[in-house]
Formats: sequence, structure tokens, C-alpha cells
Amino acid sequence: MNTENISFKSSKQTVLFKYFFPFLFLIGFISAISANSILGKTPDGFPQAFLIITIWLSIFLVQVPFRLKNVTALNDGIIIKGLDKKIIPYKDIISVSMFDLAGPWFVTIQYEEKSSLQRKKICFIPSSSDKRIMADDEMTKFIKNKMQIENPSNYELNQKSSIKNFFIMMLLGAPFAILAFYFLSSSWL
Repeated sequence: MNTENISFKSSKQTVLFKYFFPFLFLIGFISAISANSILGKTPDGFPQAFLIITIWLSIFLVQVPFRLKNVTALNDGIIIKGLDKKIIPYKDIISVSMFDLAGPWFVTIQYEEKSSLQRKKICFIPSSSDKRIMADDEMTKFIKNKMQIENPSNYELNQKSSIKNFFIMMLLGAPFAILAFYFLSSSWL
């Protein structure tokens, strides 16, 4: 197998979730508030439940447009495409973690920028053909393998568990879900 030409690209869904999804989320939020003020008829507790769900979604969605990038993984490093093209060598990557939900899932790469010595994070959406629940896709496996080769001590110290990330997100979301369910159920009784 020729290892010189191996490359993986992030999903084409990146454009959808970077630009259109936040815009549609904002339009939906404004439309719901406008409809509520125009109609004035909502079940008791619905506005509170809507507000709680919106806050919970905003916590996760606010980061998406800023961190989500088109990424290409090559043998020499990761190429980030944006306003300017940047190459991150694998030895500068600190961690790779995945938040696995129904879809899409986002893979977060934390790296150290050598020029400023700052830690930065970017996200990418893996190709949909490689996705498996609670398992790394081919691109993430490739990046982790290259990290392990380039900087084995850093790799062992900083890898985060996808299952742990999933449970942390569920635990953080539980209070919001319980409050929203409480207000919704009080409006039905």
C-alpha cells in the first residue's frame, strides 16, 4: 500500500452545519417568539420549556460555527481550510475527542499553535460513510495513529473517551431536560 498518498477529508455537511444550521436555528427562535406574541395562546409552561430547551441547545450550538472547519488529514499533518490555509503537524496535536450523538457527530482536535504557544480547538464532521456508533471513523483513527507515532507520550496522556464525553453531555443536559419536561407536563395537566 502506498502511504505517500493517503488523505482523508471532512464531510461536505460542514458547510450546512457551519453556515445554514445556526441561521435556521435563529430564524426558528425568532419565529417562535413572534408567533407567541402575535397569537398570545400558548399552554402554561410552554414558554419556560421553550426557553430552557433553547438555552441548552445554544450552549452546544454557539461553538459550532466558530470551530467547525473543513479538514484534510495527510501524512505530514492536518490542513485546515478557512479564510487562511493552515497546516498542523501531528506532533502539535494534544487531543482528539468525539461527541457521538445520532448524527452528525463532531470530532474536536485540540492543538498547540507554536507561534503563539496557545492551545486552540477546531471541530470537523467525519465522512458519513465511515461512521459507527461509539467508534472512531477512518479519519479519526488515522489522525490518532499519526499522533501516537509523532508524539507517543502526549498521545497517552491526553486522549479522551468518547463514551465518557457522551455521558458528560447527557449529565449536563439532564437538568435542562428535566426542567423542560416539568414545565411542559404542567401545561398538560
